[in-house]
Amino acid sequence: MEEADKQSSPKGVGVPRWLSSGRSFPLLLALSSLGVTAVVVAVAYGWAVHLDKTLAFEARTQQVRTVTQSLAQVAESALLSDNLSLLQKSVADSQARHSLQQCTVTLPNGQIVADLDPDQVQAQSLPAQWQTQADKPPSESVDASLIRIRHPLTVPGRGSAVLEVAATLDHAVADRVSPHTVLATTGACALGLLSLLYGYVWRRLRAMGAIRGALMAYKGSDTPAELLGVSAAFGPETAAWSGLLEEIKEVRGKQLIDQANEVPGQSQRGGGRLDEACDTMSQGLILIEESLHIRYANGAAAIFAGTQRENMLGQPVAELIKDEQVLEAVKAAADEIARKRSVIELNSGDGPGSSVLRYNIRPVRREDPGSVIIIIEDITQQRVAEQSRNDFVSQVAHELRNPLSNIRLYVEAMLEDDTDVEMRSRSVNVINLETKRLERLVNDMLSVAEIEAGSMDLRCDDLILDTLMEEVRADYEPQAKEKGVSLSLILPPKVPTIQGDRDKVLMAVHNVVGNAVKYTPSGGSVEISVEEQQERLVIEVRDTGLGISDSDKPHVFEKFYRAQDDRLVGIPGTGLGLPLAREVVRLHGGDITVDSQVGQGSTFILSLPIRPQAA
Repeated sequence: MEEADKQSSPKGVGVPRWLSSGRSFPLLLALSSLGVTAVVVAVAYGWAVHLDKTLAFEARTQQVRTVTQSLAQVAESALLSDNLSLLQKSVADSQARHSLQQCTVTLPNGQIVADLDPDQVQAQSLPAQWQTQADKPPSESVDASLIRIRHPLTVPGRGSAVLEVAATLDHAVADRVSPHTVLATTGACALGLLSLLYGYVWRRLRAMGAIRGALMAYKGSDTPAELLGVSAAFGPETAAWSGLLEEIKEVRGKQLIDQANEVPGQSQRGGGRLDEACDTMSQGLILIEESLHIRYANGAAAIFAGTQRENMLGQPVAELIKDEQVLEAVKAAADEIARKRSVIELNSGDGPGSSVLRYNIRPVRREDPGSVIIIIEDITQQRVAEQSRNDFVSQVAHELRNPLSNIRLYVEAMLEDDTDVEMRSRSVNVINLETKRLERLVNDMLSVAEIEAGSMDLRCDDLILDTLMEEVRADYEPQAKEKGVSLSLILPPKVPTIQGDRDKVLMAVHNVVGNAVKYTPSGGSVEISVEEQQERLVIEVRDTGLGISDSDKPHVFEKFYRAQDDRLVGIPGTGLGLPLAREVVRLHGGDITVDSQVGQGSTFILSLPIRPQAA
């Protein structure tokens, strides 16, 4: 075999021993693969069993928590409306769907009003009010394979109750065994297949082992290709390897010939294409040589400098960049020792038309000392966007802080003195109103996100508008009375039923009426009227408030816009209400218009089609 190896080697070149006697490599590779596969399958099986059990327990625990939260909401609503049949039905449905062991709703006096066993229910109806326990946070305990959750319930104006839920965790892993069996079976089949294919691997990988040895001996482009030859006795793959070595020899020969024939300046071919590529950049690019003269500049840099690119080449950088801070940074980057990188932002002015330029200054490379590259970027729009975002976040934070502060103050007042029934009732009403205010603000922000994403959908149904308008009047009557503003609603004898999304239309009317009440001073009035006009339902909201100037009218329906009026200082607002109202009305095929005079009030007209039509 050694003679055959020598005869099949490249002429005049001896083949190393590790290339001509590498038969043990396939055997070691095959045996190692079998052993590693067996270990991996065993470890993976054990880990999968543990992980599936852990995940099943966590999923079951989260499921019980979610069911408890849902039951708590239903229970509070049912207790508030004295609908115990709905509560008992919800408890039974939850047990059937989620295999609960316990689900009980108990009053503070110990009476059970809902249970998995109907015979345990002790109260068939509820009194108008009952005892209220001190607030306790929800509790949760896991005992072996049983989870117990205790969730306090609060029924405004009536009392409190407790929801107790218990469920087992064991059955969550009942159907998790089959994947483990499949994994073990698959691993055993893989081991058997590897054993059957060992003979084939033994024969086929001999050549690959020898080629691998040649590749490991390759140290780079300076290694002669003749020293990488592999004996043909290892298999037909070595022929392809020998052909690849011949191609490497030819490529290296051509490279040597090209380097010998290269003329000065030839390496600069294609520079025009590089210039064209750099000119497509929106950032300015300036290359400065060691003498602090400009060697190259693209089109964007010439625009930033306010001159022609041809006039920049060869000029001192100080002739085009006047800012001392930037010049000092260029000198620091050109210094052979310091080679400091800098990022500088400069404002072109303080007026509305000012811009912000960012200068990124850095040395080019260590092999070219003294060369500096300057990248100029216009970040004006980025700064404007950041300022708008900061203003919006600040305004929203202010809007959220006011109702939260009121809720906290009235809750503290109730906790300090729980004997004053009148004060307690007034506090609950204020908390209810502020909670609705928070809900409307969050809904407005979510609706803005839906509109921006183009994902706002309408769920249209028969809409009785007179009931909706009465609800709006009831929501804003306490606020209007507190400000000393007269709020009235005028409805025709018969209001036609329209097709629309009740929640969306309610949000639109809420925003318009809320603005009217907010911007009407004490002693003023807000009037809401509804009438039918030519197959359309028209809602007019008139107020005697501050009014809108002619310059602000075109912008009142723009998001985040607030009128530039000194009288609005101290009046909170996000600039989202009117834009959202118009988008909702237009989605229904209608529109909103405004008629206003400064100091005399405003009239907003919402027009909705009675018959459904495409928006």
